[in-house]
Amino acid sequence: MTDHRSSDVPRPPTPRPASAAAVVDALASVGPLPVFLSTHGQDGRAEWFNPQWRRFTGQADAAALGWGWLDAVGDEQHDHLLAQWRQGIVGGVAFDMVVAYRRHDGEYREYHLRATPLNCQQGPAPSWVCVHVDAAANSPSLAAHTKAILDSAVDAIVTIDQRGIVRSINPAGERMFGYAAEEIVGQKVNVLMPEPYASEHDGYMQRYLTTGDARIIGIGRESEGKRRDGTRFPIDLAVSEVDLGEERMFTGIVRDLTERKEAERQIKQAERLSTIGQMISTLAHESRNYLQRIHIALESAQLRVTEDNTLGDILGDIERATDALNALLDDVRNYAAPIHLAKRECDLSTVWREAWHMVSPLRTSRLCELHEPPSDPPLIARIDHFRMSQVFRNFFENSLAACPDPVDITVKAQTTILNAKPAIELTVQDNGPGLEPEQRMRVFEPFYTTKARGTGLGMAIAVRVIEAHGGKIKVGDAPRGASFVITLPQ
Repeated sequence: MTDHRSSDVPRPPTPRPASAAAVVDALASVGPLPVFLSTHGQDGRAEWFNPQWRRFTGQADAAALGWGWLDAVGDEQHDHLLAQWRQGIVGGVAFDMVVAYRRHDGEYREYHLRATPLNCQQGPAPSWVCVHVDAAANSPSLAAHTKAILDSAVDAIVTIDQRGIVRSINPAGERMFGYAAEEIVGQKVNVLMPEPYASEHDGYMQRYLTTGDARIIGIGRESEGKRRDGTRFPIDLAVSEVDLGEERMFTGIVRDLTERKEAERQIKQAERLSTIGQMISTLAHESRNYLQRIHIALESAQLRVTEDNTLGDILGDIERATDALNALLDDVRNYAAPIHLAKRECDLSTVWREAWHMVSPLRTSRLCELHEPPSDPPLIARIDHFRMSQVFRNFFENSLAACPDPVDITVKAQTTILNAKPAIELTVQDNGPGLEPEQRMRVFEPFYTTKARGTGLGMAIAVRVIEAHGGKIKVGDAPRGASFVITLPQ
């Protein structure tokens, strides 16, 4: 390296007296800044650096003084830097240049150097004050790029100082917590925390700053946040520290876990229900075995009862009760068991016609009519024929139970869109008394029924079947009678 310690830099007239201590004290009192500050004699020899220089370059304070600071400057810039000093000293005017300083790890980083002469009033004061600003950090394009990243981030990003005061919050943080930036900046960050975290935060910060004991910083954990309206919500919190010299800043990245926690809850609920469903299916299967034995015993007893009509009536009641229990167990098993679909392309009209035929015993000696839409063109959908016939059979059974004669049941069909894809909308409507408001709300609930002999599982099973097909089912808005609307993807 070229030695500049005996430089022939021309010296201007002796400056007016000033207090060197006063100038240095004034610069030091500025506090921690993300820049280097230095004072220099008239020939460029350094007389003082703020601590940020030592942290960046690794130079000891004494080593940086005089011409030692040039050891952190690339060799190719020495001559250019000294030429700038000479011009500045002769003219007594401020100058700017870009200098590459070597960091303590050997990497070079460009800084904007601004050297300004002092007009001192007393004492042997330095003649120049220099401000060295990171060129990248001072770049408007970088600042705009960084702002764009923060503004578009999905997660909340909150920065605080070592006193726990919020210094910035991005738009995602505003939306998440319900505060505008101008409302939260300048406040303690614990306003975003519920108890007991809010009360514990200051003590935690002080303990970390004193001992370095980190419980969250650099680790991340699940915690809770508090919105402006006071509601608590689960969060994932990752905190990192940014050392800006004498000041320490902390950046927190906050992710709202509300949806994830709800999804986890639903998965656990589904797992529990699946286990319960398996148990119920097993119970229903075993119970049917016992019912079959009872039914065989009843048939045997009825064959032996010839004269005692009373006993025959009793046995008939028992048989009907076992039949009803058997039907209930069938419904429970169908509702609890997993639905496995055997899909194939079907004409939907064949499905509801088959279901209408299946309820023919209920139509005996009654005035009933099924009104259908035109069969041309056919309504083709990829479905499980058997499962869908169960759905229509349930509709027809409910209508026949609720409607007085003459019973009119109408099936309507039209094409529609479901989840941005072609679909078929089917409406089944009867001319009965319709549904009361409570019935409309609860009709799809398991075990809810208004029929004297209903199990309350028919409509609940229908919902499962339709949803397994990727469709939807709802109560219709017919002016009279009951109406149900099914939407199925084609």
